[in-house]
Amino acid sequence: MGCKCKEKNQRDTSYAHIDPKVLSFNAKTSPIEGCLYCAEKHLATAAALARELGYIAVNRGYVIGEIVAACWHLNGTKIPEAISLADKLRDLRHKIQNRADDKECQDFAPYLEEIDKLINAEKSALESQKKTN
Repeated sequence: MGCKCKEKNQRDTSYAHIDPKVLSFNAKTSPIEGCLYCAEKHLATAAALARELGYIAVNRGYVIGEIVAACWHLNGTKIPEAISLADKLRDLRHKIQNRADDKECQDFAPYLEEIDKLINAEKSALESQKKTN
């Protein structure tokens, strides 16, 4: 159910041909693989960066990158609600890139609440499935 990134790193050889220095933090989980937990991590990071440092030039780029990574993970899940959230985040990213009013772009709470609901729904579904098996 949860993110299996560490477990995957220990068993996955699909990236064995790539120099680990090229992969961010030696991660072997593709950014386009669907994972609600990874999406939440990237979204929370973007929110923290936006809240703490605002949208100064370099920081804006970091926030945009984290939002993009969250969208990749959401789209990779193939869950319609997750894809819808990715679309909303894409719109937010465009506002940030277009230098929209900072206040308009700093409220990440609705997006974080939405991803929390997605994770809780997935967790409940998996727990129900375990009970029936």
